[in-house]
Amino acid sequence: MEVMDEVIQLIPEGAYLRVADTLKELFDDRDVVPQADRVVFIHRIRRNMRRDPVVHQEYQRASRPARKVRAVLTDKQKLDSGEWKMCCVCDRIVCTGYLEEHQQTDLCMRIQQSKKLCATTGEVENDKMAQAIINLRCAIMGAGRYRQHVWGVMFTE
Repeated sequence: MEVMDEVIQLIPEGAYLRVADTLKELFDDRDVVPQADRVVFIHRIRRNMRRDPVVHQEYQRASRPARKVRAVLTDKQKLDSGEWKMCCVCDRIVCTGYLEEHQQTDLCMRIQQSKKLCATTGEVENDKMAQAIINLRCAIMGAGRYRQHVWGVMFTE
């Protein structure tokens, strides 16, 4: 019953009731059912419960080691450690192993576009113009006649 108590939340109510009724019958008929059969039956119940994908997934999650708690570093500490670099595209501080992947993210590309927009217009506040550009791109993509130039590669959406 200890095993049943541990996984009661993971089993649908109908299945739990059937297993509980079967266990009750098994232990009520102790004289009828030999001890060896009861042990085999309990073994089968445990094996079937462990094969359940939800139970298996929760068991795997619970057996994972606890995450390391990282200390919060200042920007100077990050750059001095050598494990972090400044992204030349968006000026964000990024982990060295993640830099190339970061430069392909939508965030980095949007910041680069925003910086280019500020450089070409000479204004810092370009929110309305950036929103208009996004709306225009969406409208053209919806028409199916838009060719986008991203990172030196031409593709049609």
